[in-house]
Amino acid sequence: MAGKGEDGNAGGESFRHRESTQRRARCAPNQPEGRPYGVAGPSTPHRQGRYGLLLANKVACNDVGHAWRQGRRWCNPQPRARCSANEEADVFVFVSWVFLILSGGSALFTLNALFPQRGSSLRVGLSFFNAWLTTELALHQLLLQGIVLGVMASVGALEHWPGQLGGLFALASWGGLLHLVREAQRDGAVVAAALDDGLGPGASDDIDVELRRHMNPSLDWRLVLWPFRRSGRDILRRKDVTYSETGNPRHRLDIYHRRDLAPGAPILLQIHGGAWMIGDKRTQGRPLIHHLARRGWLCIAINYSLSPKATWPEHLIDCKRALAWIRAHASEYGGDPSFVVATGGSAGGHLAAMVGLTANDPALQPGFEEVDTTVAAFVAFYGVFDWTDRQGVRGKRDLMRPRLERFIVKADRDHEPEVFDRASPMSRCEGPIPPAMILHGKKDTLAPVQEAQAFASRLQEFSEEPVVYVEFAGAHHAFDVFPSVRTLHAIHGVEVFASWVATHRRHMTQRGQARATRRGEAQCHS
Repeated sequence: MAGKGEDGNAGGESFRHRESTQRRARCAPNQPEGRPYGVAGPSTPHRQGRYGLLLANKVACNDVGHAWRQGRRWCNPQPRARCSANEEADVFVFVSWVFLILSGGSALFTLNALFPQRGSSLRVGLSFFNAWLTTELALHQLLLQGIVLGVMASVGALEHWPGQLGGLFALASWGGLLHLVREAQRDGAVVAAALDDGLGPGASDDIDVELRRHMNPSLDWRLVLWPFRRSGRDILRRKDVTYSETGNPRHRLDIYHRRDLAPGAPILLQIHGGAWMIGDKRTQGRPLIHHLARRGWLCIAINYSLSPKATWPEHLIDCKRALAWIRAHASEYGGDPSFVVATGGSAGGHLAAMVGLTANDPALQPGFEEVDTTVAAFVAFYGVFDWTDRQGVRGKRDLMRPRLERFIVKADRDHEPEVFDRASPMSRCEGPIPPAMILHGKKDTLAPVQEAQAFASRLQEFSEEPVVYVEFAGAHHAFDVFPSVRTLHAIHGVEVFASWVATHRRHMTQRGQARATRRGEAQCHS
């Protein structure tokens, strides 16, 4: 029995020995015959102990490709060779060039924001777009460039001269961005000075308590740091309300207000821009709309007919149609139809000014001539105020004139100069002029600031009502599209101006009613 067991054990051991030998042969086909598996060959230094056997096994199994082709899972693959010193140096040089390109581009964007380009329409358009984003998002640019510098420095981008030059570009860009941030922060004082100049010192103190109690000149940094987040969830929005029975799909408006809006709320009429050819009521003026809606205003944003399908003055007539709808239906939504402030930016600023300066003009109210289309005030952001360029500020390359002649007015300015003249707010400073506020950027390349200066001066010359002119030293066109530092300062200024006008109007109405009451009592006694 013992012998049988021994034979069985011997047979088992013999089988395992043969299997192990075959496995070694498959795993190490180049192992010299007669040499025990796991023993170092002539090309492999012999090492004692278990580690030496493992090292020899790894060397013997160096034909990884052959082992995988044979489907042998037990053959450990050889570790990948590390990069040589030259290859590592090439990687660092490549990364340093990438950093130089990124930092150089950022520095060029900052330089363009400080000194915007002029010339052809393509050049002006590209320069404006880059400068607009860089200026209004200067804080975000600083953060992004700091992150890029930290990442590039951690991977060795500063170890070679392209990366070091890129670091200098980054520092220069940071200096320019910090200058832009300081300019935006100083705009709060600019707005305050303009209000004191136009309304009188301490104008905010004259505002009614119910309008003044929610005013806060401090910035909401949540909006500044995350400007593209969806806001206004606490505001009720009624979309696509039809304001005309013409069947035109552009004759629609959106209404914004608090859910607990009290009756008799002041009304803001927002007119979008877009060169009278593009644009939509949903995309512009949102920071101002949301701010005033939270303060108890009824805010209405309108669409209107656009060129080239529409011909001037159809754009303005549509704005007056919307104003006529407000007169008839705003009270149903809690608004006061007798107090409307018209506002807009760019082409919308032009239309807001025209609405304020052409009240009750029958030629611009076909079919509704009897409707009162006066407004309590108008606020124009970076508007276009002179289609004739009488100041010559647009120079020889008047980029706006061909667009006006071909697509909007559809007439030559030399042949029909009176059409362009009557379409200019500069020529409409006659008769009753409502209170006006103009906000413009000194670096605006699409609507020259000199035109806004001339328009403000003309209003101040002919108007008996206050005129507030705000000029932002570092602002470009469309600076109020999202809530930047400058935008929030501008919104606070508009709120103070509009609230002052509302207070002044209310006091005048009360004084007028008191005088009428006294006259009635005097007649009764007589």
